[in-house]
Amino acid sequence: MRRLATLLLLVALSGCSADDPAAVRSPGPAAPSSASPLASPSRTSLAAPTPAASPQTTRSPAPNSEKAVSTVRALLEALGADMPRAWALLSVRAQDSFGSQATFQEYESEYAEGLAAFGDLPATTARIGEDAVVVVLAGQVSREGETDEDAVALPLRVERGQWRVELLSSASSLGIVDVAAPQAGTTVPTGSRLRALVPAAARTVVLLDGAAQRFTTTPKDGDRTEVSLAPDLAPGDHLLLVAATRADGLLLAGAVPFTVR
Repeated sequence: MRRLATLLLLVALSGCSADDPAAVRSPGPAAPSSASPLASPSRTSLAAPTPAASPQTTRSPAPNSEKAVSTVRALLEALGADMPRAWALLSVRAQDSFGSQATFQEYESEYAEGLAAFGDLPATTARIGEDAVVVVLAGQVSREGETDEDAVALPLRVERGQWRVELLSSASSLGIVDVAAPQAGTTVPTGSRLRALVPAAARTVVLLDGAAQRFTTTPKDGDRTEVSLAPDLAPGDHLLLVAATRADGLLLAGAVPFTVR
């Protein structure tokens, strides 16, 4: 029996050469391999990440804000001049608010005399979500023979990798952001309370000269909420932007330029 055991040991050693790592490796537990089916999934993903499996690596990034501004300018240029082109620049939700392209084209003269007049004004942008932005055009605008200080705020969302404008029909019942005070182009004293009405339960952002502001909310009739604030503003020109995202994701915004004396 002892001779048989010795013979088996010699046969096992003869299968290993001096060049075989198994012959010279120190005894002990083998190092784990990333290919081993027993390896920890978390360790394996860290050692050999698979970008294609991660939603963050396959998700298309939102276009930059400059493209949002150019999309708004293209829309305002098309209003009253090329309504099919303007229709194509609207978000799906905006198109749904009109019901059809034919109904949208009924607003041609109204938009040509009103909204299109803001097309050349200076633009500012504000992110209100990962795939949402508001473009504000503010300044001296001429409409129907009169020139005054005003602003328009147009929300945009990303659809199929492109910015599309959430311009809603004025006849829809989807709600609006109504900046109640101050009125556009007016002068108010320091410490004046700024107020706006937004849809109830909407996620609201208030920005003053581009900076986010704290505000209070008060429920109002008609499924609306009043947001208000009384900032201590320095004398000069200011821009108030109120943006709201409804519970169903619809984007709404309103803006007013005003002066503090």
